[in-house]
Amino acid sequence: MTAFAPFDAAWADPGAEARAWGAAVGYLANTVPVELIRAAGFFAQQVTGSPADATPDALHHMEPVIDGAVLSVFQRWLDGRLNHLAALVVPRSSEGLLQLYYHMREIVRTDGLAGRPEPILFDILHTPHEATARYNAGRLDRLKARLEALSGRPIADADVATAIHEANGVRQALSALNALRVQDRPRLTGTQMLRIAHAATVMAPGRFRAAAEQGLAATRTLPERDGPRLLLTGSGHDDDGFHRLVEAMGATIAGDDHASGDWWFLDPVGPGDPMQALLLHYHRHAPSPRSFPREKGDRRLLQAAERSRPDGAIFFTEAHDDTLGFDYPTQRDLLRERGIPVMFLKEQSYRRPDRAAQAAAVSPFLAALPQREAAR
Repeated sequence: MTAFAPFDAAWADPGAEARAWGAAVGYLANTVPVELIRAAGFFAQQVTGSPADATPDALHHMEPVIDGAVLSVFQRWLDGRLNHLAALVVPRSSEGLLQLYYHMREIVRTDGLAGRPEPILFDILHTPHEATARYNAGRLDRLKARLEALSGRPIADADVATAIHEANGVRQALSALNALRVQDRPRLTGTQMLRIAHAATVMAPGRFRAAAEQGLAATRTLPERDGPRLLLTGSGHDDDGFHRLVEAMGATIAGDDHASGDWWFLDPVGPGDPMQALLLHYHRHAPSPRSFPREKGDRRLLQAAERSRPDGAIFFTEAHDDTLGFDYPTQRDLLRERGIPVMFLKEQSYRRPDRAAQAAAVSPFLAALPQREAAR
């Protein structure tokens, strides 16, 4: 569809707008306050990995048990593909990301930056305590000071408020598009929504909203999809290969309960003092696998199930996962108690996924799900 061309272009070359802008800061994951980067006058580009990347330089420094996505990002930082960025903000959202930051800092200590973006740690924590909120407030202020030093000018509250308004507009546009795949007869596929959500992290807010309006109008004219509706949870997805595989079998991924899925755009940043609003949002609502208590993740999964009304759920975890797999038994039982069948694809390769084996596992699962009436 022509209306989806901007999203497909952003998917194919995620750094295009950042390079054209000329003053850009990258960030990892959706736990970094992108609003603060934009308030400092920078273009904000979310940096992800790619399963297509060979990672020889990264593996020279890191152990192979590190997440494939982390190795891919490290490789891109090392070989210069991120050199259009002035800095790279790394949140403490997982052990892998923290190790990535430490490795980058050691390279800087021993070899210098060599044109690479400066790594900046955003040491945010996600425990629901007042002491954590006070700690995070200090980390947010420190990130603000680092960005001010980088840009050479102070960040005014009015700048932050404007950036929050723009980011909330992006979240609203994404939610409107997402509604077309969580409706009873989806008009949007999970593959399309994954690409659209990714595009929102590498496009200027105004340009994305304009593209989203065109995409929304075009999608509303598409035929409704039948077939089973699925909830996908577990590890994030830096490519759409698994989504395409599942949807080629006639299913629709109606919900993505993972780090690159629906979490980050469903809750807007609230009103009030802009810095306090950012603090509250990224402390309480940012999608982090390191959230505590564990029941918070259980509630989030059940909310995703209520929103997407799936016929079945697929738990998908990558090799070397040291967090999400421990949640599976409890979350499996929670979904089964609500009549939602579950399958588990564990230890999936990031770089060399066995699509044939995945198809062989998913096909009988789909066949056993209750059949829906054909869409008219």
